[in-house]
Amino acid sequence: PSVEAFSIPLQQIAYVVSKNEESLSEEDKTMLEEIMPLKNWKNAYSPALVDSIKWNKNFNTAFFESHLGDFMKVLTANQIKKAEDSAVLRGIFSYAQLMKNAGDAAAKEIINRYNIVGKKICVICGSGNNGGDGLVIAANLKHLGADVSLITPIGFPSTDTALEFKNSVKDIKIIEEFDSDFDIVIDALFGIGLNRFLSENLANLIKKINEYQCVKIAIDIPSGLFCDGGEVINAFRADLTLTFSCYKLCQLLPQTSDFCGEIKVLDIGLPLEDYSYQTIEKPKTVKRPQNSHKGTFGTVLLMCGSYGMCGAQ
Repeated sequence: PSVEAFSIPLQQIAYVVSKNEESLSEEDKTMLEEIMPLKNWKNAYSPALVDSIKWNKNFNTAFFESHLGDFMKVLTANQIKKAEDSAVLRGIFSYAQLMKNAGDAAAKEIINRYNIVGKKICVICGSGNNGGDGLVIAANLKHLGADVSLITPIGFPSTDTALEFKNSVKDIKIIEEFDSDFDIVIDALFGIGLNRFLSENLANLIKKINEYQCVKIAIDIPSGLFCDGGEVINAFRADLTLTFSCYKLCQLLPQTSDFCGEIKVLDIGLPLEDYSYQTIEKPKTVKRPQNSHKGTFGTVLLMCGSYGMCGAQ
């Protein structure tokens, strides 16, 4: 069922249990309130889960938090924009400082991963704030010894925030067309604000880059993907995506995640409050002693399909 996000990893369970509030007794409802006080529990839990809780009183939020690890928030494009606006209004930082934080963090990650000294790096910048992030990255890499070029296929970054970093790239050459002589290509064309398919010219540019053998890095999300998911016609195919503050939906959905390659979430100091989804870490396994048996390591609760609806369980 479609359910709202919860504040703990039990959201994952909510996706796989059926909701059938009418068949829950008042005693069951009271018990659920006591064991798992979630504001939307009645839209998520089934009688089968209630029976399991009765059977195992240790089935609670602390169990999941201790066994499945920390979760990471996943925000929509609108929620990220609101978080940024809120942080600026509260005086935590300016938009320019936020852009610098993002560009610095991305450049640091690139420097830590690759030997950039003397390497030919192409930064493709859009005309918006993602392009502004690209300017900060380009300036950092140039300063540390890389041979950096800029491509601005839809114009130089022109938002008020991006223009604050125009002088930082005054010594970096801007080229008209992408050639095949680069070690690293960095995609700072479009970020979370993309709301249309790529134009023919941009699609051809992305296709050309995708076919070229070099390291490809996307900033925040690969250009051509919509932040909140959706149809993909053409998109940058990254080896590494450096995303800021949190995962985006397009990085986790099956039809779009393949374009992201490895995803690294970078902390840029942005407070996150409102969010729609969350992730959980994979359970950690331990080596089993030879004399162990099936009861040594606890029990497992399986929540499968309805009776008569067998599937890939």
